[in-house]
Amino acid sequence: MLLANPIAIRRIASKSREFLLRLIAAVPYKIHTVLTDNGIQFTTPSAGGSAVPLIKEVMANGELFWAHALLACAKNDIDHRTTKVKHPWTNGQVERMNRTIRVHLQSLGFQP
Repeated sequence: MLLANPIAIRRIASKSREFLLRLIAAVPYKIHTVLTDNGIQFTTPSAGGSAVPLIKEVMANGELFWAHALLACAKNDIDHRTTKVKHPWTNGQVERMNRTIRVHLQSLGFQP
């Protein structure tokens, strides 16, 4: 069994959180849904599924918690959905959308 490295998870979560915050600031419209895979930086430990409802509950109680990649979703009322396990075509849809966004940004002169 492969055990996750907590330092690596925090680093990935930090990058994911930073990307989402920059995206929220950059786009001129409200983001209503984020679709991710089932990586441990995006889901509730040992329970699977989105961690956003639990993060909102912890924030409402004023509790401290380990920083999570989707803290920005909880703070900005963004719905988080995960792809279905063993359904690679969903991830393919996400990758295709990423490509569409990248090509559009490049046409505007940005280098993502």
